Amino acid sequence: MIVAVAWAMMALCVQPPATGDAARMPTAAQDAPAKPESPEGGSGPSVAEVAALERLSPEHPEGYLLAAEDVADAAVGAEGEEARRLRALAQRLYVLAFELDRVKGRPGAVAASAVVGLADPVLEPVASRRTWLLAIAGGISAQYAAADWNLAAEGVPSDEVAYRAATLLGRLRAGEGRDARKMMEDPQVAAVLRRYERAIGTTGMTGALTRLDRYMQNWPCKECRNDRFVLRVSDRGAEVRLCPTCRGNPGPVLSEEELIGQLRFEDSLLSGIHDSWAAQTTVDQAAPLRDPDPEAVAPAYGVDAREAWYRKGKWVARP
Repeated sequence: MIVAVAWAMMALCVQPPATGDAARMPTAAQDAPAKPESPEGGSGPSVAEVAALERLSPEHPEGYLLAAEDVADAAVGAEGEEARRLRALAQRLYVLAFELDRVKGRPGAVAASAVVGLADPVLEPVASRRTWLLAIAGGISAQYAAADWNLAAEGVPSDEVAYRAATLLGRLRAGEGRDARKMMEDPQVAAVLRRYERAIGTTGMTGALTRLDRYMQNWPCKECRNDRFVLRVSDRGAEVRLCPTCRGNPGPVLSEEELIGQLRFEDSLLSGIHDSWAAQTTVDQAAPLRDPDPEAVAPAYGVDAREAWYRKGKWVARP
């Protein structure tokens, strides 16, 4: 109680600057609740919280960031309606810090830190949205950039590599397993086939590379070596006969579905598979990928960045 009263007296009697340690947000549960309406719900902010919120100024985005961090910390130990209120308030403060720093035309440390704060699992339980927020932070500051966040970081296959990968499949269907294996030794070709394995077929399942490896082992034909015929000696002399193993048509026997899947995959390779939405959907199993657009942050959290002043229990556009 003594600490809470002290915070309240300091907030009411002292006029500290909007930035620095003095801008830290008091959130003591023992403080007498303020009467003003709380848009975040719950029992409403304490007197000390109201005073601290009213000291915030859009001219100093870092003040909103510091306040958001304190409120987020307090939300960890809160329960029920109070926890929900504090989480919503922390989200609003982080969004305001993010937007106000961007308004100044130099989004940097404050904006990046704010969006990272929003990505805290305590405030954002949805994993895909956390990934989206961190991608936005990475676009602002290299400190938060993840080299493998985007699939394109693995590299787009060149036309030549895509052609060789498509040719490998054709060689396999023709029973030229040795040639296909030599082509598979090319790291770039192998990387393309591994990356788009799910697209080599019509089911979107893995296992295509295992089948391709089996085809490489089984061909060329063990009897005619893909000559399509064998010589047989009989009473009438040497005779040329159709190979009884491959029956003159070397290569694995593919189902209609598998053949169509391979041909479609080859077509995608030769057309630019990295531009194919169908291939991308098959590869990543239709995982949602949101554009890391900073303009979408405030609408995602229902915050109007123009309402950056806290007055009489409400966020308003004018002080």
